[in-house]
Amino acid sequence: MLFKGLKNLGPYVVLVSCFLTTALFLMSKNSILAIADKPFLALSQYFSLIAATLLSWAYVLSTRARFLEKLFGSLDRIYRVHHVIGITAFILVLYHPTLLVLNAWGGDTSPLQYFFVGKTLENNFGVVAFYLLIALLALTLYNKIPYHLWKISHQFMGVVLVFVGLHIGTITSDVSRNEPLKIWMLSVVAVGISAYMYKLIIYKNFTSKYNYVVDEIIKKGSIFELILNPKNENRPMIFEAGQYVFMRTADFKIGPEEHPFSISSPTNSKKIRLAIKILGDYTEQLSKIQKGAKLYLYGPYGDFSSKINTTPRIIAIAGGIGITPFLSILGSNMTDPATKMHLFYCTNNETDAVYKNELIATTKETSNIEIIFWYSSIKGKIQAAKTLAPEMGVFMQDARKDVRNTLVMLCGPTEMMASLAKQFIELGVPRKNIVFEDFALK
Repeated sequence: MLFKGLKNLGPYVVLVSCFLTTALFLMSKNSILAIADKPFLALSQYFSLIAATLLSWAYVLSTRARFLEKLFGSLDRIYRVHHVIGITAFILVLYHPTLLVLNAWGGDTSPLQYFFVGKTLENNFGVVAFYLLIALLALTLYNKIPYHLWKISHQFMGVVLVFVGLHIGTITSDVSRNEPLKIWMLSVVAVGISAYMYKLIIYKNFTSKYNYVVDEIIKKGSIFELILNPKNENRPMIFEAGQYVFMRTADFKIGPEEHPFSISSPTNSKKIRLAIKILGDYTEQLSKIQKGAKLYLYGPYGDFSSKINTTPRIIAIAGGIGITPFLSILGSNMTDPATKMHLFYCTNNETDAVYKNELIATTKETSNIEIIFWYSSIKGKIQAAKTLAPEMGVFMQDARKDVRNTLVMLCGPTEMMASLAKQFIELGVPRKNIVFEDFALK
């Protein structure tokens, strides 16, 4: 209840922390002349402090702590903020030694000392952090490496912050000379390191997780379903329709990494159904899992369905495996009879529409939900304007007349969702009325 009503304030909290860092940095200077006298030095110091603040936030955002969803929104939004913060911090880190070189140029000391390990330990801490961050972020942004290697490289990011903390805490600077700034920066870095240790050690081993067993495996073309039973019948996972979980197996042949999968079963079922498309090495290995295998579920996460029934009509678009949260939503009878939903199930062809029969059966008795099967090999790529076209029938007339009171729900490939969101905004749908579930959490 503490964070109720604070959703989406998270980015502002990050900005406030950066503002405090800025204010304390300025207060640490004797006068504005100290900045004007050595502008490159001042900028270098300032950028390093903001970078440390943002890096600490990046580790906090990676913890998946419940209160973060209250502040920032669903986990996929948190990860997008995390990505932006990480890139911004990286750019500022690049500027830090570059500006120090410009400040030292023509002086008595060698400008290159800021890029190479030398005699001073405090400087070496910064150099190690600099090159380690460059190497790890390069791997993070290189999407072609296997997921398990990417995951391992990402776990070393916390080591960067440790060296940053050592650098800030030992070097002679405004931080060492100004007590309020010193307390603030060391506290910020300590929070970031604590978040890193929590995610690395405590989250996987000591936080609440649900033990499930594979009860049934159903193959549907390139998609397979895992029907899971709770190991403890008295402790099933309680979830809302449209949410997802992070899952890992106890089988090291498959891999110990956690991966996000949308729940496609209704909320009144103790069993959990995960529909998974074979897209890479991990899902290929996971498809070979045997009945009776043990799985660990973390979550649930997401608020994809939270705005259902807040508008009189819904345009829902699912791209391929993106149909999974809608299976849970429709199976849970979430929509109010007064709320009309137009769901587009988009696949390349009818063969790929493996949930066609289930969708027809689920909505057979409902008059407020209409399913449109969109085959791109016949109709081309779906576009926002096409969903509101006259040939879509009487059902969409109200939406065409009053798009500002229409909720748009998107789930599918990231590029598809980004393109459709832009198109709907151009048609007049408010940005706040467009919700999507992004599976590209890497």
